[in-house]
Amino acid sequence: MAVNWSKVGKKSRRKGKNFQNTIKDLISDYLDIPVEYIDQPIEWGGQPLGDLFVVGRFYDKLPIFIEAKKRETFKGIYQVLVNPNSNIFMKWWLKTSMEMPENERLNLMLVFSRNHFPIFSLLPSEKLYYLIDDISQIPNLEFKPNVYDVEVPFSMVLFKDLLIKRGEKLGLS
Repeated sequence: MAVNWSKVGKKSRRKGKNFQNTIKDLISDYLDIPVEYIDQPIEWGGQPLGDLFVVGRFYDKLPIFIEAKKRETFKGIYQVLVNPNSNIFMKWWLKTSMEMPENERLNLMLVFSRNHFPIFSLLPSEKLYYLIDDISQIPNLEFKPNVYDVEVPFSMVLFKDLLIKRGEKLGLS
């Protein structure tokens, strides 16, 4: 059976859009932000800054750019510990951050998953501390890859846990 390549890209875009909608729904549910205020971010140099961004009066509830990645498969999370500089998650984060203004790069959070797998977030640890204060309250995998020739601590946490703790910090729960 021949592969119809014209449909391959559409299927991938549809999967990406469905995943973005899932992320929007989670943000809306946990942070009490209407879905219509979670949109594609502004453009810089002709490129959008990530996939999702909270706009308008709700910006302060989640002041971060979100890049969403959903894959059928990827190697295990343990790759972060084995090689923090060349795992797929850091490659995704770096690729998107390189398209952003320098002063916004550390405001990028990668939200990712694969089939039959929980949704995770990857972001600079400094930004995670800002969002939730006490990261000891949630399981957190911290590692230190070289980013732009500097060792920068990053954290990987379950996206739902991050949203729950952010909601608690904002007094929403």
